[in-house]
Amino acid sequence: MRNGDLERVLEEFPTDRPLPEQCALWIHALVGKHFFPDGNHRTAIVTLRKLLRDNGIEPGEWSTERVKRVRAESHDVRREIPPIHLDRLYETDELYRVWLQFFGEVLPEEYR
Repeated sequence: MRNGDLERVLEEFPTDRPLPEQCALWIHALVGKHFFPDGNHRTAIVTLRKLLRDNGIEPGEWSTERVKRVRAESHDVRREIPPIHLDRLYETDELYRVWLQFFGEVLPEEYR
């Protein structure tokens, strides 16, 4: 992983999309590109919750069981899709759709 890769994740992030889409795209980028040898899902989720709070958005409660289920589904989907490259971080594929459904369910109503 290079610093320039992470900078690109932030610089190219689509801030003009509705919040559930932004959340799904954040997870898609970090999980899909697989920046770290281990813990990509955990890192993506923890950093997303921090980013939301830093921007005045209370993410609400996400049940541990529900997070485990979506993470397992995400792992399965990621194994089945083509590798995600930096120029495709924010495309909408099956991995994105898994997370979009999750955020459509767990984000507080005012953010959906």
